[in-house]
Amino acid sequence: MIKKLSLLLIFMILVISIDSAPFKENQRKHKPMKNVALFENLTPDQKEKVMELRAELVNKESEINNRARDLRSEMNKCMLSKDPDMKKFEQLQKEAIKLRKERRVLKENYMNRIRKIIDQQSE
Repeated sequence: MIKKLSLLLIFMILVISIDSAPFKENQRKHKPMKNVALFENLTPDQKEKVMELRAELVNKESEINNRARDLRSEMNKCMLSKDPDMKKFEQLQKEAIKLRKERRVLKENYMNRIRKIIDQQSE
């Protein structure tokens, strides 16, 4: 029984790894990045700006992640109680959706600002 489960687990890992591999047939999942400026090709000033933006993103993202973790914990407590408060749970879900949107907007703004810095390189 244990051998069968082990073989099944190994097979599943193999299938997942093959599916995620960047093969020619699998280009839909792994599109090559176009027009990407290498970090080494940036000027020292551009590198400094990129690193500052990255640090800013990491700080803001960690704040969002901490709030999301606290929200998930609160949602779990709410649902695992003997008498779950569905109104409170729905409110917590709405807050979680807002946090995901905030994270997405933050990353989009970061990428736009990075593009502006990289565009300065081509000028």
